[in-house]
Amino acid sequence: ALDTIRAGKRRAARDLEYCRAQSGAVHIPWDDIRELVDEAVAALPESSREPLVRYFFEQESHAAIAVALGIPRQTVTHRIGKG
Repeated sequence: ALDTIRAGKRRAARDLEYCRAQSGAVHIPWDDIRELVDEAVAALPESSREPLVRYFFEQESHAAIAVALGIPRQTVTHRIGKG
């Protein structure tokens, strides 16, 4: 379990470093990717889709989503991460 946690932290650090290096990347307008995002979200199972949409698009907290769906907050966090 500790190895998994450490690997996750290393991966997050690499992702952050990559994002910082890409700061000069071309900006893609939302209208150009909207359909792709909609398709990807629609392809998710409902159990992951609803928490993900509520979190990223409706700006709800994990705790608020958990209450609304009647599931534990840890489950919400897991489903968003999986989605």
